[in-house]
Amino acid sequence: RAESEKIGTGRKLAFHRNIESLLSDLKSEIPPIPNDVIFAFVYDAISDAVQELESNSGCRPKSIGTVRQTRFTTEVPGVIEVRLEVEDTWESADGATSLNFQLSGSCHYHLRRKGLANLKADVVQLLTTEPDGSVRAVKGSRVTLRAGTIYMGAPPIQPERGPLE
Repeated sequence: RAESEKIGTGRKLAFHRNIESLLSDLKSEIPPIPNDVIFAFVYDAISDAVQELESNSGCRPKSIGTVRQTRFTTEVPGVIEVRLEVEDTWESADGATSLNFQLSGSCHYHLRRKGLANLKADVVQLLTTEPDGSVRAVKGSRVTLRAGTIYMGAPPIQPERGPLE
């Protein structure tokens, strides 16, 4: 009570039994990270992949797409895990070509520094729609599965029918 009285009116004093409770409370008070900040972080963190995709497609990111973010507490004090689902439009310089960029992954948000770090991307792909309506990944796209990374090149992968073995 003495500590509460020192704080004064209009302020809030909360006691937490453990760090998980504190982080959960802090997480709920952190506003969503702005999309432009996430786009800048993502494209910087995967800059090598972005350069390869730009080179192979002739298109550049517009950073105007959608971002879905889900935040989770971690065992590390002052760090929150942020799950990201990012979609963006990439366009050619003349605006004639438009491609769909997708990234799925997670990173950390440091409460003290108020910054993102440690991006781990499961999916980084740039998709193009062919004249026949089929969708294929631009060379340089990748999908990481538990067993390793699948590199998606220029020829589309066509499933073949047959018995499962």
